[in-house]
Amino acid sequence: MEKLLYGECVTIKQRQDITRTIVHKLIAVHGNYPTKEKRRKVAGLLGDVLQLDPHIFYDEVTHEGFLVRGLENARRRLAR
Repeated sequence: MEKLLYGECVTIKQRQDITRTIVHKLIAVHGNYPTKEKRRKVAGLLGDVLQLDPHIFYDEVTHEGFLVRGLENARRRLAR
């Protein structure tokens, strides 16, 4: 995380790890189905911190993004 604070680029692996951790915390705090508003706020925060477009984490129009995919995968694991 220290590298991110000094403006260095985020690797795919780092973005995946951060997204996975955030999804886990999002589920722990807001349950398996967080509201659109919660997803939008988290996507905005991730976009600001990682200096990436927040729409890659959650797009309100298409309801797709890394957060949505992470939530879907977590819910899929619950069904087992």
